[in-house]
Amino acid sequence: RHQIELIARNQYMNNGENNPYNCFIFYMAMRKLKVVIGLWKNAVWHPERAKMLNFLDHDFNEPRWQKAALKNAFALLSKRRFENAVGFFLLGDRLFDAVNVCLKQLNDVQLAITICRLYEGDDSEVLRDLYVNYLLPQAINNNDRWLANHVFSFLNDRENTLQSIFVNISFPPFLLLLLLLLFSIV
Repeated sequence: RHQIELIARNQYMNNGENNPYNCFIFYMAMRKLKVVIGLWKNAVWHPERAKMLNFLDHDFNEPRWQKAALKNAFALLSKRRFENAVGFFLLGDRLFDAVNVCLKQLNDVQLAITICRLYEGDDSEVLRDLYVNYLLPQAINNNDRWLANHVFSFLNDRENTLQSIFVNISFPPFLLLLLLLLFSIV
């Protein structure tokens, strides 16, 4: 968490610009809305400052404002402003959608994992789903033993953690074992 705060601070001050959008994802993933509001108050030069301050002043625990955040997220997706859309999905409490944007539009698995861990912790269902339904098939398709080992380690599956190192993971008997594992998890 401390490292991500440093990253967010550095992103904010990137090129001396002090743009709140640069760190929006990270602070939203840490659920630090008040920090974001403070950054927007300091961004007197930004053309969207007044709109953002007015919008962020609402209670996003209420369904009405969560829905408004989601509408903004989809509008930003249509404008291809994917990083900002992720932040608005988090503001609207839609971690799953934020992760999907990270994976499909940004092609950034590491950001998706980081956001999951910050937003819901290591026990996140979305994080588990990411490992089982995205990373594990990717490891098998690419015969990536390290990635398979990492996935099984995360899932606390010691037997397959060891097997993934020593056995060719694209070999059919191992694939059958993985399918059985996937169906037992779901």
